[in-house]
Amino acid sequence: MRTALALCTGISILLSAGCASATFPTRPDSDLIAMSTEQRLDYLSRATQYIRANQAHPPRLSQGELQLTHQIFDTAVMPVFQAMIQRDGYYFASEIYSLAVAREPSEKYAFVWAKTIQQSALADPTFKQLYSRFAFPPFGLDSRFHTLVDLDEQLKAGLYSLAEHGNPPACAAVVDDPQLKESVVSACAAVPGSTQGTYARAKGIAEQQRAAENEALRRYQADHASDVARAQAVLQRCAAAGIPNPTIDQAKLMRLVDDWQDASPGRKLSERDNAASTEAYIRQLEDSIAARAEARSIAQGVAVTPVLTPRVYMALVKRQCGIRD
Repeated sequence: MRTALALCTGISILLSAGCASATFPTRPDSDLIAMSTEQRLDYLSRATQYIRANQAHPPRLSQGELQLTHQIFDTAVMPVFQAMIQRDGYYFASEIYSLAVAREPSEKYAFVWAKTIQQSALADPTFKQLYSRFAFPPFGLDSRFHTLVDLDEQLKAGLYSLAEHGNPPACAAVVDDPQLKESVVSACAAVPGSTQGTYARAKGIAEQQRAAENEALRRYQADHASDVARAQAVLQRCAAAGIPNPTIDQAKLMRLVDDWQDASPGRKLSERDNAASTEAYIRQLEDSIAARAEARSIAQGVAVTPVLTPRVYMALVKRQCGIRD
């Protein structure tokens, strides 16, 4: 009993039914890379079983349990995933990750692609047969653990790179991500499969969005001269009203600059937009482009004048001069 307690003390873990081995036989990176796929899976399986055997209270782990989990994750789980990425590829590593690590019901994982890959992996008879040969018990792990986040980001980057090159499984895995890059959408729209229609629609919307942005920018550049003319007309009306030099309230100016620096229509185009709503959106987008441009110029030290910042000038002096239109 004293020997068992000594071993447990070495890892600060004592289980109700005894204690697990005080050490886990980690392997150098070169060994993990030289292994076969099955050997890597067996090693990962043993590592996760070791972690689970030393957790008495997941998901609310004691400090000792948490330290051991993080230690084995860093020295065994992470290295075998790096070897898996190198030898088996990002997609296979992501399949294993989605089932062996990102499946914890106690953690609120926000990995958009993990559940999709998990479902796809379990629907693949060949993969399922291979995976079912090994045991991967669920174990508690804080989803904010920096190494876990690093692994998630690495796998995500690899998947998105595959999707950008038109890899069908990767395209299917990331299709539900609402923030897809245009390069992914464009590449996956050309890939035959169940997600092609979704990507084709997304590509069409992206093209409409880009066209609307280009048109709004063109209008802003073309309308700047008329904005200046309107602001100068306001100045003349102020003079006619007996206010030849309207004052700029600095407090109001700073509030306006803060509001306008992040001006936007608050949305992007969608499948629901028609010609009329798209035109309204372009006008809103033009206004936001102008607002941001003037606000940022003022923040950088440009003076408020009818010529340099016409829209800001009009917004600040119209009421002062009794102009309501």
